[in-house]
Amino acid sequence: MKFNLDAYLRRIGLPCPSQERIYQDGHRLLCDITAAHSRAIPFENLDIVLRRGFISLECEDLERKLVAGGRGGYCFENNLLLCLALRSLGFGATPMLARVRWNTPPDEPQPFGHLVLVVSLPRMPTAAAATLAADPSSAGWLTMQAGRCDTFLVDVGFAGTNSIAPVAAASAEVQRLPEGNFRLLPEPAGTGSADSGAQPSCQLQLPPLRAAQFALQRQVRGCWRDLYVVRNEPACDADIAQANWYNCTHPDARFVSSFFVSRVGGDERHHIVNGAHCCGRQRDRRPHLRRLTRILLFTRFIHLPTQRRHARGGGANHAATPAATAHYGLWHPAARGDDRHRPISGAGDRRRLRHVFPGQVDVFPG
Repeated sequence: MKFNLDAYLRRIGLPCPSQERIYQDGHRLLCDITAAHSRAIPFENLDIVLRRGFISLECEDLERKLVAGGRGGYCFENNLLLCLALRSLGFGATPMLARVRWNTPPDEPQPFGHLVLVVSLPRMPTAAAATLAADPSSAGWLTMQAGRCDTFLVDVGFAGTNSIAPVAAASAEVQRLPEGNFRLLPEPAGTGSADSGAQPSCQLQLPPLRAAQFALQRQVRGCWRDLYVVRNEPACDADIAQANWYNCTHPDARFVSSFFVSRVGGDERHHIVNGAHCCGRQRDRRPHLRRLTRILLFTRFIHLPTQRRHARGGGANHAATPAATAHYGLWHPAARGDDRHRPISGAGDRRRLRHVFPGQVDVFPG
């Protein structure tokens, strides 16, 4: 199935770029795409929490859910959708698997259950390059920028602590990005929780990507902390399917037992984690917390009756304001004959959601 690039660009609110921009301003275009994707398509694992089965990563299913259906998805869905879009524009995009270290005990290494992309900027078409070599005066907008970095780590599916801007992969120096300070460090095989073994045969040959693995770190209160470590080899379809299956079905996988929604809005990031809402600005990262209410998650995201009540404590009912619904921009499509796309209203769904949010807010009647 051919990827519908026009529909994807409409979903994230960007016009179709010209060939001139793709080849002359590829880095800025990549930054614009990742930022627009993060603002338009939320991170969420609702289908996993509701035990709706294996999450399909087929092109048509990703488009139906995240593009046409207006839903979000978790790391495999978001990053593979972005991968399809970037390849359609001429970027080189290579999926790689990563081991999450953020907020995990160092003596309990997680599986390689996260997916990231290593992206290279579009290169001049062969015919155009031949024309330029024969007649340099005809270059025009095809003139390439010498000395630029053309390989980046890209991740629009880490739910809140990573950089939504591409991280240059040409050096291990500190990179000051809009979300904070980041760096990529090579990690020898067998160090810490990294895997031991031989160097993979198909590594990317740019520092720090010559190592068997490399870690993405973020500076937090003056200290460097690992977000995840990336296995430096392209992830094959079988590896991706296995990691996706684990995250969807294994009882120890955090996405099976915990609910996450994350979305970037302006200079803020909004998160819902198991019933608590957190919002932080770039200038003030101190989060404020409040109980999950109907308006934060379920307005325009899924179809619910108008009646509502709270199970605990005197929380007032909240009316759905246009500003609030527009901010989250979430909805769930009507049933389309596919269980993954049916409205969430059954008793089984209510029981599962109450299990995820014990003793907090009952957002469903009955």
